[in-house]
Amino acid sequence: MADIQVNGNHEISSSKRLRQISNALFRQGMGYAVERMNLKSHLSFHKRIQKEEFSKPITSLPVRLKHVLENLGGTFVKLGQMLSVRYDLLPKEYCDEFAKLQDEVKPMQFSIVKRIVEDELGGSIKRVFSEFDEKPLASASIGQVHKAKLKTGEMVAVKVQRPGLYELFTADTKLLHSLAKIIVHYFPEAKDYDFDEIISEFEIYSKRELDYMLEARNIEIFHNNFSNDANVTVPKVYWEHTTRKVLTMSYVHGVKISEVGNFESLQSTMEKTANNVFNAMLDQIFDFRVFHADPHPGNILLISNNKIAFLDFGIVGRVTPDMVDEMEEVLIGLLTMDLDMIVSAFQRLGLSDPATFNAKAFKEDLMENFAEYYDASLKQINFASFFSKAFDMARKYKMKLPLNFILLAKSIITLQGFGAKYVPNFNFTTYMQPRVEQMMKE
Repeated sequence: MADIQVNGNHEISSSKRLRQISNALFRQGMGYAVERMNLKSHLSFHKRIQKEEFSKPITSLPVRLKHVLENLGGTFVKLGQMLSVRYDLLPKEYCDEFAKLQDEVKPMQFSIVKRIVEDELGGSIKRVFSEFDEKPLASASIGQVHKAKLKTGEMVAVKVQRPGLYELFTADTKLLHSLAKIIVHYFPEAKDYDFDEIISEFEIYSKRELDYMLEARNIEIFHNNFSNDANVTVPKVYWEHTTRKVLTMSYVHGVKISEVGNFESLQSTMEKTANNVFNAMLDQIFDFRVFHADPHPGNILLISNNKIAFLDFGIVGRVTPDMVDEMEEVLIGLLTMDLDMIVSAFQRLGLSDPATFNAKAFKEDLMENFAEYYDASLKQINFASFFSKAFDMARKYKMKLPLNFILLAKSIITLQGFGAKYVPNFNFTTYMQPRVEQMMKE
């Protein structure tokens, strides 16, 4: 990865990062963008004289942009992953491609891990742990996870953040704000996208992800919520060994559901396992009102007897009372084709400019896109399709949907895809219908 380097004083060269960005764009056949944004001087010399490369087509733009983000790594991969859920802002082909971004980087040397753990926990690593595996279980741009054993005998997973990451992130987001202004200046058509606000939102949520204390609180919430559920386990946080940069939690042994295909003996039970995943997620959404915002198969472990465990609680979503009210109005409006009710709920869900919002055209699009639901029952609603159409409408009419609503919709779409892959004749509506009916009674 071409991550920007942080020196001993945590100073970061923006000119070096601009050079990396310019060259990454050029390598993906986007030299024309480099030239148009007046960044050509940041290219290496041999690229500056290769005029023919500035118009060389390679593959689709979403694919090329994904490769650019992967090449730049770190902050840029995280930005792409956040944008992958913003179907209300970006066309589907961009979101789908950004969802493929891989957040895997070379592990830190153990000497660095040891220093961070000792600095954060205030003493020798041997004072807290009787065993500490030098080889990480997983490594990503923010940190890596090691298996260890506490002096008190418990097996734990220790998540360790990379050094200088906050400074790197701060420098990168500052540069991204500048790039947002450059893009809008040189590409007037980009004014339809409020890039500066997108970066600001990304900045807020990423700073939360960099604070392991916040993730630890999320884990504890889920641990308590599922404490009496025989089908779900959530790690326990060891608070005395947890800081903003080191997170210590109980070790959970299992197989990632994304890897179940490698174990023939587990495949026959996947329908029961999937049933536990769906019910656990719907409990989070409808009962606990706080949910795992990225329930893809790589973040869920199959333990034994179809029991599951959720991993990675860096970002969670919350179902607010206002969201419940607006979603209920949208559903009732769809089933009765009360267009005024739908328009009112959509406007409250997604902030739109009253001066430019075309209510008449919006109603006409509602009729065209959602006519199939008129006089239907809840069991006939395909919720993944419903949310996809809602995103299309929001993007067309420049409605900025709340991030919690987007995370909720993306989770449901992910679950729909999960079920289609692992459960024969899967129909997610059979799981959703009783929950939605109960919500509408409350």
